[in-house]
Amino acid sequence: MMNADMRIREDALRGVVTPGLLITDTHTHYNLGEYSTTYLKSIPFEETLRKVKSIGITSMVMSSNDCLLGNMTEGNRKAFDAAEAHPDFIKAQMVFDPRKGDKALYELEEYEKHPLFAGVKIHPRENAVRADDERYYPLYEYAEKRRIAVTSHTWDGEVNNTPADYFAIMEKFPRLAMIMGHMGGTRKGIIDSCELAARYPYVYLDINGSLYSETWLECLVEEAVFERLIFGTDQAFNDPRIVVGRVLLAKIPDGQKRDILHYNYQRLKDRLAAESSAQ
Repeated sequence: MMNADMRIREDALRGVVTPGLLITDTHTHYNLGEYSTTYLKSIPFEETLRKVKSIGITSMVMSSNDCLLGNMTEGNRKAFDAAEAHPDFIKAQMVFDPRKGDKALYELEEYEKHPLFAGVKIHPRENAVRADDERYYPLYEYAEKRRIAVTSHTWDGEVNNTPADYFAIMEKFPRLAMIMGHMGGTRKGIIDSCELAARYPYVYLDINGSLYSETWLECLVEEAVFERLIFGTDQAFNDPRIVVGRVLLAKIPDGQKRDILHYNYQRLKDRLAAESSAQ
């Protein structure tokens, strides 16, 4: 008899996606080869969508790789164009480049009005601007006030976005909804990210980083504030099948898998929407 708490795992072992399972990939990159043709080969975008849907992903939150090369305005337009072409499947993040000054904040104000807007993405490493640099403060102030989630690339040991530096950010902006992309990447990065989430109630953790540090999901759910764990694959840099499989095959209850794959992120959105309405 199948264990009801392990049906998702048993289905995955049989090559089946459990009916009704919701998977929201909160960390994806729109890419048409413009980021690095040396190691990131693109396939037609429609083929990307076909492949991710075939493994059970039901929605994606996407930012544009073009923004990582300094093309903020063009890149953001590409991401929102992709979302408009697939409004039932894709939501777009506006990438905020602090080097653009007031122009970046203006674009945020405009994109916030878009019905497919899903928050902000920052990439301190690629922008060569530390996450705690004052050039990010207008974003943090605006996002904290407007109840907008900010996802930051984080990686322990990278001078511009090592997780330990985010304690100072959260101390100054304690109600900022900050999603730690990769949750620091390394084992130390994960430990610091988990401590950050334990201390600040609006810090959320993208489980994608546990792949790089070889941290088993079974361990992660014990170490982290569970309701702050959210699912992301970092595709197209990663094959999404790997990260989806790590959750589907984990030996944790199905309820926890459903929360990680979709509901923890949905509750974050609902939480911020309710707080925005109450203002």
